[in-house]
Amino acid sequence: MELLLLLFLPLVGAIITSLLKGSSAKVSALGFALLSLCVTIGLLTQFTPDATTQFAVNYPWIQQLGINFHAGIDGISMITVILTNVLISS
Repeated sequence: MELLLLLFLPLVGAIITSLLKGSSAKVSALGFALLSLCVTIGLLTQFTPDATTQFAVNYPWIQQLGINFHAGIDGISMITVILTNVLISS
């Protein structure tokens, strides 16, 4: 569930920030970036450094065609997620 929050939080933040003007947009963007960083830190504390895919989600998307939404984090992608969130928050 945390992975879905990490994936869709920037999308929600971008939509809300695009509706705001001036300094409130900057504050909103920073707030969503820091919130995303907090979720990343939470995932990092629960992460086990092995070769498995963790925090996996698998939901049917278009059932008639057999298409599923499947996402997870492994060791290399965890490093990428951390670096991305640190760069966005700084």
